Amino acid sequence: MAQWVSHCIVADRVLARLPRLDRHAFCVGNLAPDCNLPNEDWSSFTPSREITHRMRARAVPALREKAEGLAETWDDFKKLISVQERLKDVHCVEREYLDAHPDSCYFTELRDLERFPDYIDLLPPGAIPKKGRMMLYLPAREAGSFPFVAFSREEYAAFLDRAAALSSRAIEEARRAVEEELRRK
Repeated sequence: MAQWVSHCIVADRVLARLPRLDRHAFCVGNLAPDCNLPNEDWSSFTPSREITHRMRARAVPALREKAEGLAETWDDFKKLISVQERLKDVHCVEREYLDAHPDSCYFTELRDLERFPDYIDLLPPGAIPKKGRMMLYLPAREAGSFPFVAFSREEYAAFLDRAAALSSRAIEEARRAVEEELRRK
């Protein structure tokens, strides 16, 4: 359940590996997949989204009984711990990162984003800056009621590292494929 700052952390790490990338376009592009826009009451989004999650809550005594009979799905996990509580762990890790990295693309490229071209046909026009104004906020450092039940600090760090490595590798592979195609022509 990566939040926007997590996307920025991955972007920062990819840019450190691949400094030739267009910093602004790459940073904004990392948010584009999450720029589905909500309807008036936020009950649905355009385009729609599907999310699954595994149930670690059974390992926490205070949640074990509540988890009985529930499937290991995101919908059932949401019944156990509110979104505000679940996000406190993510926000805590993200805020620690931002405090230690004032040069993050979160501050340099995204926080004050006013315009960006509509490259993705699936998104409504202007979706990226519009969603940015809704979503870009400085996360708080507040412990949740069930700290790191959905994931551990180490798992989240590993997730961010894997995401950066996979993204960097995919970008390099795409670059090589394009260069090879251009050489053939």
